Amino acid sequence: LEQWGIAYDRPGEDETFDEQLERLEDYSLAIVSSYLEGEFLTEWRAEPLRAFAEAGGIVVVFKPVLVPGDPGSMLLGLDGTEGRRDLERLSFDATPLGATRVFDTAEERSLPLRGPTDSETPVSWILHAKAGTQVGAYGLIGDQRVGPLLTRRSVGAGAIYALGHDLHSFWHTR
Repeated sequence: LEQWGIAYDRPGEDETFDEQLERLEDYSLAIVSSYLEGEFLTEWRAEPLRAFAEAGGIVVVFKPVLVPGDPGSMLLGLDGTEGRRDLERLSFDATPLGATRVFDTAEERSLPLRGPTDSETPVSWILHAKAGTQVGAYGLIGDQRVGPLLTRRSVGAGAIYALGHDLHSFWHTR
């Protein structure tokens, strides 16, 4: 957001996630920027995020660690997730979504997940998308798709995006 000059708020040091949920109506975009674990995203926390999207908001979550049927899986339109360390690239070779339509060069559409000197690839989370959940990017080994790394679920007038990789750990940005 800073690179693109987009204004944003961060939660206060003493502000809890639950207190932040109470202020969602003040915004059009909500980013959950760390691992989203199923035990944390209870039904009473998932509901305000769903209502926010229903009213036209955009929710973005990173690295969801979920099992089928939990509130997070239901919210994101997933049948769970699977952690992997063997993926080589993130490829935006799926149908462009609202948030990925601007990726139009080869460098933007295929991103390495490990640098030439990295001894280990960061964990990525394959997103097992339910029917009706759009896929925007895949994790690849060689040229083979392993599974979705970016999904979008339409909810009312808004949407909920899930990213199985945090985008901050791409080696080329260091």
